[in-house]
Amino acid sequence: MGEIYRLLTRGGFALVQVPIAGERTQEDPDVSDPITRELLYGQGDHVRRYGMDIAERLTRAGFKVEAIPYSQEFDEAEQIRMALDREELLFACHKDSNPLASSPS
Repeated sequence: MGEIYRLLTRGGFALVQVPIAGERTQEDPDVSDPITRELLYGQGDHVRRYGMDIAERLTRAGFKVEAIPYSQEFDEAEQIRMALDREELLFACHKDSNPLASSPS
């Protein structure tokens, strides 16, 4: 998240979409075995499973964050046709355009 923030130009934005599982992100940097990662995080090459605290994590990285329930913009038939999860959120992450704004530590 910090790297995304660093790479964006001032005033830039990123759209972040990840599967959400629960309230808190699950991660353990000591887990390196692909089989254990698959059991814990859903895929052998994943290192965490994000929870709803992702918005807080993005904010700590320096972004102003807006959680958008984008699938609700479509009617039920369109949601089914496009296989949209009605509960899924899209996170719009904006980097401050003020060059004097403090960057995250």
